Amino acid sequence: MAKTFGVKRVETDVTDSSGAYTFVELTDLAIPVLAGVSYSLEYLFNVTTAATTTSVQFDLQASPTTAATQCVGIIEIPVTTTDATSAVWQAPFNGYAEAGVSPATLAATAGNLCKMTVLLQPSVAQIVVPRFATEIDTSAVVVKAYTSHVIWREL
Repeated sequence: MAKTFGVKRVETDVTDSSGAYTFVELTDLAIPVLAGVSYSLEYLFNVTTAATTTSVQFDLQASPTTAATQCVGIIEIPVTTTDATSAVWQAPFNGYAEAGVSPATLAATAGNLCKMTVLLQPSVAQIVVPRFATEIDTSAVVVKAYTSHVIWREL
C-alpha cells in the first residue's frame, strides 16, 4: 500500500486575543489520520503579536480523542531572554492538548517562526488539528496566512 503525504497551509490570518488557554483551532491544517498508522507532522507557524510582551502557546487536538493514541512532539518558539538576546525556547509534550507555553516573550512583534514537530500513532481514526492561544488576555496573536503550514507523511 502506498504511503500518503501532503502539505497544507493556513489560507487566511487567524487571530486570538481571548486569553491564556482559550485555544483557537487552525482548521486549515486539520489532517485525517487512520488507526494504527504512524505519522510525522511538521508545523511551521509565522506569528505576529500585538506587543513584545506577548507570547504564544500551541498544542495539538484530535477528534475523537482517545488516551490510547501515541502522540509525542516538541514545540520551538523564538523568545527574548532576560538579557535581551534572542533564543529558541523548546518544550516536549506527550499527548493531545498539552500546551507548550513559552515562559518568555516572543523575540519580535512580527516574523516569529514557531515550529511544532509531532510523531503520532492513533488507536482510532481521527482528525488532528493544531491550536494556538495568546498567553495574555486581550493581547492579540496572529498566525499568518500562506506562510504557516504543515508537512505530513505516513511512516
